[in-house]
Amino acid sequence: MFHIKHYKEYLYQDEPLAQNYAVDKHVYGASIVQQDCCIMNNLSFYNTCATMESVWKAQSGKLGLKVECLLPNDLVNIAKQECESLYPLLRLYCPEKDNDRKYNVDENVIAQAYCDALGLEELGGIVNLKEWRDLAKMLHNFTDAEICSSDVVGDLSLVVEHVMDERTNYTQSKLRLGDINGLLDEFAALNPKERHHQYKSRGNKENITPNAKPNLAEWFRKVIYQEKLSPMEHKWLVRIIIKKPDFGIQSTSILRAVSPYANGLLAADGNLKRMCDKLAGPYFE
Repeated sequence: MFHIKHYKEYLYQDEPLAQNYAVDKHVYGASIVQQDCCIMNNLSFYNTCATMESVWKAQSGKLGLKVECLLPNDLVNIAKQECESLYPLLRLYCPEKDNDRKYNVDENVIAQAYCDALGLEELGGIVNLKEWRDLAKMLHNFTDAEICSSDVVGDLSLVVEHVMDERTNYTQSKLRLGDINGLLDEFAALNPKERHHQYKSRGNKENITPNAKPNLAEWFRKVIYQEKLSPMEHKWLVRIIIKKPDFGIQSTSILRAVSPYANGLLAADGNLKRMCDKLAGPYFE
């Protein structure tokens, strides 16, 4: 049985949300949307992943309780009171709706990047060469039931979680939502098509090769060894990048919990950030 009281605490920091990040409306004015999103950006990425993990694992339970676990009423209300956008959180919960960030990488590219970042296919000075090659084989053949166990086959994020559990001993990163969104922006900028667009928009006349392979392995290496994400965080990171969170709740249900107007606004505009900014303003009290 799914009980929301068991999982609500995952989303929050130790301190009360409004205590350290409250906005003085007498100074800023209640109509100003807080662009720095100080509450949302300071939520723990690990705790957010743990919340998604709990909802994903809950095979039974009412949809309303699962949605409230992801977006507790007090979190939504505090954000509204402080005129703050939920955008930093919703672009992780609903990555398929986030058109501002285009990754344009498939699962095979991600699998290869993890192999390169972890050095699983290096041939020199490796003690457990066979074990490392087996992990690389799993990543490259994550849809093969003869290579991957039945509990992970067909799902790259689960295979990545298994590989990271074998190769690292990190239990929890210190990243907050502002940090992980910044890293994901960096990842999106590695997309050759996106870089081509940025260069053109700046009037850059240099020789541009849109099809050049970006150094994704270096980005994953930083996430693994510098930011020290846990295996569970890597699982959800992969799901965010491929834009398939797959925790059993439609994005329309999540957005409906934010506001009854959310889905209509997004359908009309197609921009998740503008939708969040509008809902954070005074016109949707």
